[in-house]
Amino acid sequence: MRIFVALNFDKMAQDEMILVQNQLQQAAEKGNFATPDNLHLTLVFIGEIERARIDAVKQAISKTVSSDRQIDEAAIQSTTRNANSQSSQRLPDDQPALTLQFDRCGHFSKARGGDIWWIGLKNNNKLNRLQRRLSRELTAAGFEIEKRRFTPHLTLARQVRLKPDISADEFKLEIKPFAADINKISLMSSDRIDGALTYSEIWSAQIK
Repeated sequence: MRIFVALNFDKMAQDEMILVQNQLQQAAEKGNFATPDNLHLTLVFIGEIERARIDAVKQAISKTVSSDRQIDEAAIQSTTRNANSQSSQRLPDDQPALTLQFDRCGHFSKARGGDIWWIGLKNNNKLNRLQRRLSRELTAAGFEIEKRRFTPHLTLARQVRLKPDISADEFKLEIKPFAADINKISLMSSDRIDGALTYSEIWSAQIK
């Protein structure tokens, strides 16, 4: 089975993403556009593995969120001491563990087949830390993962060719900055179902 680890989004965030995607569709001559349910932010792509190794991936994810929780609690305790506060500084249950701020768009130029267009986000230290820890845990578990620098983005479409009268270098997608609240990391499978690429969550772990 083909798997990856990702962050998924609620409908409110998806609707904002689709507004941007619609602009691209209007400007494109062709393209492979992500469906709303397939919109996600990849943390680590693992690829083809045997089902027997799924538990090892789950353990790596669990260790990642556990380690990050310990870091957050240590930071809270330090803040409490520095402020000489007598009250608990634990986050309320209804506060998201991670909030991502999406604020720009762009594309990766591809010589063949068309370009990849994406929505980017502001730097987020907690997101970067989660991704690094996840990569280390998966590597320690024996998985071979990509070594390239983590550049978080959400893919709107692949193999995009803009209309002949539109220059890819000059065309800009308009985006109204929006936020997406995240509370879990998802283990995803990638499958072809009735000819359509489908991403499905097969397991998840709460970030806090």
